[in-house]
Amino acid sequence: MLVGLEMDGTCSSREAAVVSDLGGIPINYQHQDFVEEIHRLTSEGVDVVFDGIGDAHNGVPARLSGLAGR
Repeated sequence: MLVGLEMDGTCSSREAAVVSDLGGIPINYQHQDFVEEIHRLTSEGVDVVFDGIGDAHNGVPARLSGLAGR
């Protein structure tokens, strides 16, 4: 875990412990709207998005980005 880094990770309930063990806050994409949950947790969106899925979620990283859209 990087100092000062707050990490959220989408996962199934089966993988929530893995996200937690890595220092992240698990967000169950099967039972939660993860875009809404990220905005609830961060208020202004996130600074960085790593999208390991690709086309299936086209446009989602932009909706998660903070006001600066980094």
